[in-house]
Amino acid sequence: MVIEITKEEESDLAKIAKASEKFNAQADEATRYIVEIEGRLNESRVGRVVWLDSPAIRITKKHPKYTVENVEDTRIGFAKIGGEWGIAVSNPERLLRKADRATRIAAVPLIPKLLKRIVEEAENAKWPADEESGMLVEVEVSHNKKTTAKKKKQ
Repeated sequence: MVIEITKEEESDLAKIAKASEKFNAQADEATRYIVEIEGRLNESRVGRVVWLDSPAIRITKKHPKYTVENVEDTRIGFAKIGGEWGIAVSNPERLLRKADRATRIAAVPLIPKLLKRIVEEAENAKWPADEESGMLVEVEVSHNKKTTAKKKKQ
């Protein structure tokens, strides 16, 4: 028994290939943009964790055959993930450039807003004082939690 691809299936496969090509091109362009911005942020050595305040990306995944719907609210930020600084997404926390294609594409329009938030944070930050003075230093430990430490004089 020989099973051959029908003309209708051939047409569907061609449509899938065309749609995938477009989606992959968008994802590649998004990744190039993300890497460029991330590189510039890392060159500045800002070293501050900054997240946009509200969930910025909502991804709804629907199963085509069932009435199951999974909604993920994801925030975008700049953080150190796995020892590496970069533009990140939450839920789960990971570097944006390593996230799935749909998330990378959805996050691109939010990057200018994130940059504005990083500017605000950098301009209003309480940076550590002269280390030799032994002055108290305020350090941000995690989201909205702060600790104070005094440098020991040697």
